Amino acid sequence: MNVISRALDRPSVVLAAIAGSVAISFQILLPVVPVLVERRGPSGSAGAATAALFLGAVIGELCSPWLMTRWSSTRLLIAGQLVSALPSLVYAAAEPGSVVMLAAAAMRGLGFGVSITVAVALVAKLSPAHRRGRSIGYFGLALSLPGIAMPSVGVFLLDQGLVGADAVIACAAGLAGAALATRLPADATARVTGAGNLLEAVRQPGVLVLFLGFVLMSCSFGGIFTYTPIALPADGLDGVAAARARDDLDVVGRAQDEPES
Repeated sequence: MNVISRALDRPSVVLAAIAGSVAISFQILLPVVPVLVERRGPSGSAGAATAALFLGAVIGELCSPWLMTRWSSTRLLIAGQLVSALPSLVYAAAEPGSVVMLAAAAMRGLGFGVSITVAVALVAKLSPAHRRGRSIGYFGLALSLPGIAMPSVGVFLLDQGLVGADAVIACAAGLAGAALATRLPADATARVTGAGNLLEAVRQPGVLVLFLGFVLMSCSFGGIFTYTPIALPADGLDGVAAARARDDLDVVGRAQDEPES
């Protein structure tokens, strides 16, 4: 316990742990919510779920610089993770409507956007200059690792009829991150003196190109995570392979039955 306590006294460790909790809360429901919305809404409504999530995230990220001039970073981290965690419980309800699920997705995205933006700013602010690169690396690693397993865990629990467990895990991870934010030092409680100018930043050489690249990458990412769980059969990869083999045999059979011209 003393080792853990000493580790949590280091801002870089706390911020990496917060990144991990934010990622777990976000990733485990990422492929699940589109499936739920598609089941209870009109055909093709799964895309609206992902759109609501990422629209909320973009709004949260764009508003964060202004919010940081009004609230302390610690309060914003706590609020952002609560806004992301609590709406997750909507998906544990027996029959939530599609409109309610879309609203919850937008709120989750909003909390995610605020939390990540503030956390990244704190990594740069609280890390010593000679350790800043390493701290950013640890933060990025903690943010990325849950994305390897959590979407698969979420879909597995959904397939087992345990979508409530997905929702509880997402909520618990967000609450844990909010609790971790209270361990940040006093420097994190200070407000920023002025908000950044987004238009001025985009005018910097190369920034617009990077921005457009991230937009295209996000479009591909969102499409894959939205429709892959819906398109795949419930009996897993073996079912996919078997279905593909049957389709290939059908094509070959039809080709053999057709008379030569």
